Amino acid sequence: MQLNCGEVLLKRLAPTLGLGMRIIPKRAAMRPKSTHGLGECHYCGTCEMGRGCDVNGFWNSVGDTLLAARETGRLTLRPNSVAYQVLLEKGRGDRVRGISFFDRLTRRHEEVEGRVVVLGASALESTRILLNSVSRHWLTGMANSSGVLGHYLMDNIGGPSVQGFLPALKGRAVVNEDGKAGGIDVVAYRNILTQHPKFIRSYVHEGASGAQLFPHYANRLAGFGEKLKRDVKRNYTAWFSLNTRGEMLARRENFVEIDKTQVDAWGIPVLKIYCRHSDNEREMAKDAAENLHALAVAAKAENVRVENELHTPGMIIHDMGTARMGADPTKSVLNKWNQAHDIRNLFVVDGACFVTSGGYGPTLTIGALAIRASAYIVEEMKRGNL
Repeated sequence: MQLNCGEVLLKRLAPTLGLGMRIIPKRAAMRPKSTHGLGECHYCGTCEMGRGCDVNGFWNSVGDTLLAARETGRLTLRPNSVAYQVLLEKGRGDRVRGISFFDRLTRRHEEVEGRVVVLGASALESTRILLNSVSRHWLTGMANSSGVLGHYLMDNIGGPSVQGFLPALKGRAVVNEDGKAGGIDVVAYRNILTQHPKFIRSYVHEGASGAQLFPHYANRLAGFGEKLKRDVKRNYTAWFSLNTRGEMLARRENFVEIDKTQVDAWGIPVLKIYCRHSDNEREMAKDAAENLHALAVAAKAENVRVENELHTPGMIIHDMGTARMGADPTKSVLNKWNQAHDIRNLFVVDGACFVTSGGYGPTLTIGALAIRASAYIVEEMKRGNL
């Protein structure tokens, strides 16, 4: 999507800092035109405000994959179902037969069976289900012969950010402003060609610029509607904002386990979470904040506010790890197809499979891996292996 004026200004300035910063339009899974009867983006901008999409113009399960699955005529959707355990075939520890769950409304316990069980409940919840699936075959959680189930929990790091106003754009026309659904990404620039002396791996920045109607400003102007918009754009200095998303190292000491004393509303044991940042993340955050401030200075920004502190792990809600994939069954839970090493007809297709967090949001990668795993399941069924 075309950048607006403030974003173009930042794009031109970033390379001049000598840090290797490069700005690109933010990647988003929106459809520029209708495909297979699914909606197309008309740039209303509500997705940026966390309201979803009224026309199903971008990829997600509610507006895309579930609708496609329904069209096959082979989808049975059970809303208000709270999965609890994966069920083993009787007398076997190497094959599963279905899922045990509670109906959220009736609170009745039910079961559903199938040739293959696929967990995609999110990194923490899928792992919680496996850890709760104990039996004489699996004393510490299903498919946990490696002992790493629940370990290597990660979240993207966040916190370092900068906000300010761009006086260079005051009173000037703002291009591509109303309804713009995407912003900008500063792609990874640390530890790409040279090694930083204080930390390994890298981080990115994401953000946007604009001159929308801010209530704290608009309240001081008379008028309404189109005239008020014109007055705000003429008088209001364009704003910009950039945050940080970085790679949290995968460490065994960051893990989840079943709480033996606490249960949820349905009586299911909940998770206890142990997760903290290392010195590597703290040094990365310090560097990110310094570089964001340098960009603001180069832009001659006003009313600049820089945040230096790391968010508590979990605040970015990019939960990853806890059922990592790998080639060695003694060090991982899943193979390269998201298939449990220990149980051939059990798959985990969410962020639990990740072995590294990277700097970008994981959603599209999760989707790609789930599609890949699905194709593998279909082929293995055709061959009679599942």
